[in-house]
Amino acid sequence: MNTLDSLALNIELVLISIIEGVALSALAYGSISVFQIQQNWQYIPFVFAGLAILVVFWMQAILHAISFVHWPLSMPHMLSYFFAAFLQATAFYSITNGVAWYFWWTLFSAFVLGVYFIDLRMLDRAVPNFEKIPDGPAYIQGVRRRHIFEMKYLVPLSILFNVVLLGLAVSGNSLFTGSTFWIVSGMVQFIVSFGALINCVQNFNERSQQIAILWGKN
Repeated sequence: MNTLDSLALNIELVLISIIEGVALSALAYGSISVFQIQQNWQYIPFVFAGLAILVVFWMQAILHAISFVHWPLSMPHMLSYFFAAFLQATAFYSITNGVAWYFWWTLFSAFVLGVYFIDLRMLDRAVPNFEKIPDGPAYIQGVRRRHIFEMKYLVPLSILFNVVLLGLAVSGNSLFTGSTFWIVSGMVQFIVSFGALINCVQNFNERSQQIAILWGKN
């Protein structure tokens, strides 16, 4: 990895950490009213679901950065972090409003899908760099397959999940507007997000080992 590539990676990692730190602050602030006001305890699952979603996004952003980010930096990719943080923070500030909560996560999931398309273009531009090093082609193709899999299946499922819950919340049916619905839907959201987090951690560990082996040979 040359000096400019290292600079690009360092900028990326710093930006990710700062942006997600802002989002985490918004979650912490929004959580105060959940834990301190008894009438809002029904939204406690939203707090943990939001934390899981935040960590998944942070980890995926880090993973993408260390996997294929090279110089020159992609401005649409860099700006996407600001929009992602805005949507996350807005959702966290709406944590005691179930309809708004699922509305903003629907927008966030749809936006993440767009980010995957942006990152795919970056990934494809990085292919020639990896073709020049031993085992590089096999590595980058594996990264691309995983990226396509997430883009085709995991992210669209996230969009569908949030759209369904948002639809139920605005349906006008009293069954989907009471505290029980928010507790159950929040727990389901947390379980799904936690499952995604476990899968993300496993993929992160595997990718980290691959990167260590790849760059250890160069």
